[in-house]
Amino acid sequence: MIFFGFFFECIFLIFCTILFILTFNSSKRKDLFKILGFGLFYKLLFFFFINTYVSTYSDGFAFQDDYDYHHVSKEMSENWVQGQFYSPKEIKYQAEKNPGYYYLNALVYSVFGANEINARLVNLFLSIFISFYIFILGNTIFSRNVGIFSAFTFLLLPDINFWSSLQFKDITVSFLTITIFY
Repeated sequence: MIFFGFFFECIFLIFCTILFILTFNSSKRKDLFKILGFGLFYKLLFFFFINTYVSTYSDGFAFQDDYDYHHVSKEMSENWVQGQFYSPKEIKYQAEKNPGYYYLNALVYSVFGANEINARLVNLFLSIFISFYIFILGNTIFSRNVGIFSAFTFLLLPDINFWSSLQFKDITVSFLTITIFY
């Protein structure tokens, strides 16, 4: 069941990404597909490495926040399936600090299954979308070469790859911030 949810989520996210790319003209579209291809290959490789390492040498969570995001969102998702809706403030993990990320993860868990890999995969695709926006902004402000260089440099940053492979709100906040600038 976990593999099916993961596979279905990958297909869904790739489909949404391709639909996003198709909204651009043909010259940008070709560059965005290159970024998508490289980003998927490199980030999925890094994703599986990080998640294998975390699963092998710990309880499956790199930090306490990773653990909290998963368990609070899982509990919210389970209650939504039962028809009970409540805010994360009623949960003991101090969710009132940033409830939006709990709601996003609970939605992902409700649709694709309550596995931390599913929420981490959303972060991975959001980081690829960030590279799209970086390319578009670099291309618009400077030139095509600057946009491509900036996007590929972003995709290769180790910290970004690490945080996008785990369940943290930093990538989501970065995505929303760059979306505002776009």
